This record gives sequence, C-alpha cells and structure tokens, in this order.
Amino acid sequence: MGTPAVCASQGGYVHEAFFYAGDDDFVSSSADFVAEGLRRGEHVVVAVVAEKAELLRAALDGQAARVTFMDMAECGRNPARIIQLWHDLVEAAELRGSRVRGIGEPIWAARTHDELLEAQLHEALLNDAFDADSQLLLRCPYDVSSLDRDVLVTARATHPEVVDGQGRTPSAAFSPDAVVGGAFREPLLEPAVVEAELSYGPLDLLMIRRQVAVTAARHDMPAEDVEALVLSVREIAVNSIRHGGGSGRLRMWVDARRLVCELSDSGHIAESMVGRLRPPPESEHGRGVWLANQLCDLVQIRSSDRGTVVRLHVGLPPVGAVSG
Repeated sequence: MGTPAVCASQGGYVHEAFFYAGDDDFVSSSADFVAEGLRRGEHVVVAVVAEKAELLRAALDGQAARVTFMDMAECGRNPARIIQLWHDLVEAAELRGSRVRGIGEPIWAARTHDELLEAQLHEALLNDAFDADSQLLLRCPYDVSSLDRDVLVTARATHPEVVDGQGRTPSAAFSPDAVVGGAFREPLLEPAVVEAELSYGPLDLLMIRRQVAVTAARHDMPAEDVEALVLSVREIAVNSIRHGGGSGRLRMWVDARRLVCELSDSGHIAESMVGRLRPPPESEHGRGVWLANQLCDLVQIRSSDRGTVVRLHVGLPPVGAVSG
C-alpha cells in the first residue's frame, strides 16, 4: 500500500509529515513552504485551525491573498470529508495546468479521542487516495510540543516521508496497511451507559426514525440537526438491511457532548475508503455512508468477519443553551 513520495521539486503525488515545535516553528517553516509554491505558480492551500491560519497570514508579507485558507476545524471536523476536498482542489488545478501545494493539519492536540482515531485512519488512507501522477504536494504538520509520542509514531507509519529540522527523509516506519487494519477492523470502545437500544428489520425504518428523533429532542438538539441525524441513521439502516443480513441493532448514548447513534449488523465492508469519495451520479451504491459523512460531525466504521459497526456522532448544544 502507498505511493512512494518523490522530491518536492518534482511533479506527482507527495504525502509528507512535517514535525514542528510550537507556533513559531510552524509559521517560519510554513511561510517558506508557501512562498516557494507561489514562486512556482502552484495553487497553495492551507487547511489548519483558524488561530494558526491567522499567524501564518501575518507572516506572508502581503501574499496571503494569493493563498486559499480553510479552517480545518470546520472542513475537516469529520476527517472522512477531507479526501474529497483535496480531490476537488487537485481536479480544478489540473484543469488549469497547475499543481496543488497543500498544508493540511487534520491532527491537533484538542481533537477528541474518537476524532484522533479517524484522523489517523484518514492519514493512512491518503496514501491510496491519489494516483502517483496526481499533481498534489501535501504536507501534514504535527506539533511535537503538544502531541503524544504515540501520535508522532503513527505519523511516521502513515507518511512515506518526514520533514523536520534535519530536512526531508524517507520514513523507515512507513506501514499504512497496519494503521488501516487497526483503525478499520479493531472494535471500538464500549460506551459507559446506553440510553436506548432496539433491534430492527425491513419493517422497522419508521420506528428507528422515531426513536432517534425522540432521543435527540430529549437532549435539546436543534431541529435541523435532528433532521440530519434521522436521515443519516435511515440511510445507514437501509444499507444494513440490504447488505448486512436483513437485520441489525441500534444503540444510542451521549459522549463528549455528542449524541452517538450506533448501527451494527452481521455484514462485512471490505472497502476501507467507503463514503470518502463522492459517488458518481450513475452509481447505486455508496451514497448512504457518503451522505452520513456530510451530515454528521463524525462517522466511525469498523468492519471485519465479526460484522460491521457504524457510529454517527452529532454535537449537542452546550449545557444551558436554548435550541432553536
């Protein structure tokens, strides 16, 4: 698995981890990286959290207007959306005869445990998400001053090359298959308390929708979020009934101010990239997970010969807030 990275000065797909220590190091190194891309006429894209983006803007000496900035806390809140984002940018740039030079930081210290797991899976899947000749140089920053050591170890496993104060070197630990295997096939942690649980079959879709709506309303979830969650659960339940043996189980609970809906069945999903790329208009498959990824704050899928589990996370309003 994985595409060997080439030197950044050449064309083709490059996926590299960038290890830095604190904001000053990030800004100084990233400003040089951005400036080189602008000199080469590349489409430079920076997808980091808003606070870090503002620091980099200020260091670009008037060139910030030539850079596309995106708030990773928004566009990458659900890491399963990010691959399509880069695909769209690369496709648009290639039509113009250009290359994308990107800084994408999907992992930062404030990520929750579940978000971190999905971001690491995303980083591993990026190695197979583009052809070797795709015009994308993607640098993924990792703050060594704030991230746990095991996160940095995994970064070396998910990136074929690493950039740090010593320059660019191949990663001797590059093994994205192992990360995908762990993140896609190993069971998720069990919840402490389950609020609602029911079994379902082909005649129970209406019952499922009602249960999700009632539980979400009990936690003062805004109406538009309730609608998005109900639709997402329905789409996953339909897939479960069609491809997972005809029946399944729904469980719901609250974790980290998010309502979690888990659907499980006896089926097996072999494609770990499921739901990350937009299905073509003529396709009859893959739309359910894709839609859930667009509507939910986080989607977790675990599948093996033991069966499949899909968890949909949608944020709840802060305690004491009044929903609209």
